[in-house]
Amino acid sequence: MQHRARVDAMRARRRRRGDGDDERHRTHAFDVAVEVEVASIGDVASRHNLVRTFGNGRVIARDMSTRARGSETRAMTRGMTIMTRLASRRVRRASTAGDGGVGASRRLMTFLCERAPFVDFASQREAFESRAYDGAVHPDFPSSSSSAAAVSVSDAESASMGAWVPAAVRTVAGSACEDVSAIRRRALDAVEASRGVERCAILCVSGDARADVGRGMTSEDVLRELSSMRRRGDVPRETTLLAVANPMLGAVEAERMMRKRELGAEGFITQPGFLRERFDRWRDAADRVGALDGFSRDGGPNGLAGLFLGVCAPRSAKNIEFWCALTGVDVDADAEARTLRDEYARRARDMSRERFDDWTFERVELALVHAVSFERALGAHVMPVTKGGYAHAARLARDVLPIFRV
Repeated sequence: MQHRARVDAMRARRRRRGDGDDERHRTHAFDVAVEVEVASIGDVASRHNLVRTFGNGRVIARDMSTRARGSETRAMTRGMTIMTRLASRRVRRASTAGDGGVGASRRLMTFLCERAPFVDFASQREAFESRAYDGAVHPDFPSSSSSAAAVSVSDAESASMGAWVPAAVRTVAGSACEDVSAIRRRALDAVEASRGVERCAILCVSGDARADVGRGMTSEDVLRELSSMRRRGDVPRETTLLAVANPMLGAVEAERMMRKRELGAEGFITQPGFLRERFDRWRDAADRVGALDGFSRDGGPNGLAGLFLGVCAPRSAKNIEFWCALTGVDVDADAEARTLRDEYARRARDMSRERFDDWTFERVELALVHAVSFERALGAHVMPVTKGGYAHAARLARDVLPIFRV
C-alpha cells in the first residue's frame, strides 16, 4: 500500500519591496492546488532540498514560484520545474507501458488549444505554429448574419493551421439551431471544415442564447442528432463526439455528464477547474456516479475519445471575473473565487508588470500540471481567449509542453 506524503516546499527567495513582509507574498490556495501521483520522488526531490517524503505516494506542491535575486527577470524555480517533470514522468510510465519505444518522439498526452474567433490570428500564430499543441478547438461558427463581427479566416491562416494541425475539434452549438434540420446543416459544415485533417471530433454544446434564433436547441439535442447522423453515415464513423462539462457546478454537473454519455458522448472537454474546492466536489461526484468510468489515456481509435481538462490563462482580476461568470460562479458570494480575484488585483498592484506577467504564467503552468496529473484525463484544453492569454499559450508551447514527449 502506498504511503501518503504531504509535501511543504521550502519557500523560495523572493525579491521584496518595502519591509519584505512575507505575508504579502503568500500564495492563494489556487497556487498550491497541484497533486502529482508518482512512484518514487525521493532521490530527485531531495537532491534539490525541496521536499521530504515518506515513501511513494501523492505529492502536494506548495507555492513553487520564485524570483531571481538580482533582477526582476523571471527565474522558474527548480521546484516548479521538478513538479512539472515529475508529472511528465508519471504520465510517461503510464503511456509507455507495453510500448516498444520504437520510432520518433511521440506525445505523452494530448494538448488542444482553442482558436478564438474574436482574437486577431497574429496574436495566436506563435502558439499554433509551435507544433507543441496536438490540435485546435474551434468554437461554433458565427451565423451568416454575424460573420462580419468575427475575425475572418484568411488564406494565410488556413494554410498556417492546415500545415500542422493533426487534430481538429469543431463545435456545433444548439443555441444557433432553431430545429433539428439546422443541427444537421451545421454538423455537415463541421465535417466539411475538417476535411483533410488527420483526427476529427465534434463538440456538442448548448451555447449562448441568440436573439435571431429564439430558444434554440440544447446540447442534448445536438448529441442525439449527431449520434443518429453517424449511425446513418452522414457523419464519418471515425469522428469522435464530445460534450462539455463544467466542474465548477459540482455534483449536478456529474449527473448531466451521465445523460450526455447515454446520448452518445465519447468524451468531454471541461471548462477550467480554477477553483480547487469546486473542482474536488465535481471530481468526487463524477467518480461516485460513474461519469468518468472507462476514460483513460488511450483515446480510442482516433485518440480524441476521453476527458480533456480545461486550463484557462487569466492575466488580471477582470479575467478571473470573466471565468467566474462563464462557469456560473458568483465571485462575490464564493469565498475562494473572491480571494483569487483579490489576489490577482493585489499582485498586479504590488508587482512590476514583468514580475506579474511571470507570476500569472506560473499559475497557468501549475494548472496544466494539475490537469495532467489527473489520471482519468486524456489531455488538457488550453483556453487563452485573449491576446495576453495567447502569449502564455505560446510560452507553454516553448517551455512546458515539450517535456511531455518521449
